[in-house]
Amino acid sequence: MASTLTLTDIRLTERKAASWNPLRVSGTALPVNILLMAKILVLCFLLTGQWNLLPDHFLPFVPMFDHLGSPVMFQRTLQAAFLFVAVSLLLNYRVRTCCLILAGIISAGMLSSRLYFENNRTFTACLWFLAGLYAPGQKIPFIRYQVVILYFGAALNKLLDGDWRSGQFFENLVVHLVHQPVYTRLTSWLPALWLSKFFSWSTIIVE
Repeated sequence: MASTLTLTDIRLTERKAASWNPLRVSGTALPVNILLMAKILVLCFLLTGQWNLLPDHFLPFVPMFDHLGSPVMFQRTLQAAFLFVAVSLLLNYRVRTCCLILAGIISAGMLSSRLYFENNRTFTACLWFLAGLYAPGQKIPFIRYQVVILYFGAALNKLLDGDWRSGQFFENLVVHLVHQPVYTRLTSWLPALWLSKFFSWSTIIVE
């Protein structure tokens, strides 16, 4: 009995220490790898200014958002909520709940504005949502399946696109849009589209 109480005290102490240390990813309701993923996503949103791009309600997918008051106030509320929950997650406070709320905020932003919708944001919201749904002892790796589906879909999309298979898409991207001089010089020494086709098929195979 004494040993059990001691073990419980240790776990409580670890959880309390983790709750105020943003560098700790252990001792919470989430496994280390999932919490680390959630924190990295938060840092990416904060450091790249993505949180500041959360939208007002304009051309929403769901008409209900048009009736939620001032567009500016709606935007400021999303931004403030994101910052508050993001800091809470970094400090390991109710990490599962934070993940679910972050997913909800991004989803609300996308549903309220067609201009804000992006595949990358949808994927990020899904990762936070799945992290929030994690239950101790869960054996089905839903987050891994989500990543598998993402890359499989990306590869299949390219495989079904004739411009990707021919190398034309990659050629236009690197030569005409990015204007990469080294790549342009290399292609001038090789048969037409040979290098672009090589990189196109390499991308498909890797994905």
